[in-house]
Amino acid sequence: MLRKNPSGDMPRVSETAFIDPTAIICGKVIIEDNVFIGPYAVIRADEVNEQGEMEAIHIKRDTNIQDGVVIHSKAGAAVTIGERS
Repeated sequence: MLRKNPSGDMPRVSETAFIDPTAIICGKVIIEDNVFIGPYAVIRADEVNEQGEMEAIHIKRDTNIQDGVVIHSKAGAAVTIGERS
């Protein structure tokens, strides 16, 4: 499920990515080509820093996020998962 965060950011997902219907992707998230997001995974970019800014969670191409993984960007910090991870 794709959701906006409280700031109104919506995830950007490549058409070639697979996101299991039970996964939750929220906010300023970028998912590139051929990424697999498994069942019950949660990826949330929904918190701002003290200045009210937020960096993206960026999952690069050909990456596999397994079942039940949680990636949460705290206090607006950037998170990058590299290619083929």
